[in-house]
Amino acid sequence: RRQGLLETFLNDLAAHDANELDKALRYDWNRWARPKQRIPDGDWDILAYVAGRGGGKTRPGAENMRALAEEWPGINLALMGRTAADVRDVMVNGDSGIIACSPPWTRPVYKTSLRLLEWANGSQGHMYSADKPDQARGPQHHGGWGDEVAAWRGRAALDNLQDGLRLRTVAS
Repeated sequence: RRQGLLETFLNDLAAHDANELDKALRYDWNRWARPKQRIPDGDWDILAYVAGRGGGKTRPGAENMRALAEEWPGINLALMGRTAADVRDVMVNGDSGIIACSPPWTRPVYKTSLRLLEWANGSQGHMYSADKPDQARGPQHHGGWGDEVAAWRGRAALDNLQDGLRLRTVAS
């Protein structure tokens, strides 16, 4: 079985020119994601990646936000981590963060002073800190990513994040 998968993979790669091969190897998350890191089929509201340190949680969060932002122009996303530094250093600028996972041709612009990621298609990622839960009171979003929720103090940040996920996408 393993030989068959390898052969299929190599044949698939051989069908691409050099530029497409580079795209496929670097930026096609579905090609590299482990099955448990992919978005499951079905109707659900909350998806939780539960794993230990280094278990592969940040990358799917970043990839899922990137996919939503690219698929739905003008979408508003909430990005919340334990602290503002965690959002900036892990979720946005980290090795597995949104900027590192984004191909150059769709990479969002990080507007530091506005706590905002902005894609060329009008999609936006608004950055919030769980240690300041009132930041997320009021704003509305189509989707969101709460990173390391188990490390957040109290429940107010999660409640405010969830309460703000009330905009509908075209698919809703």
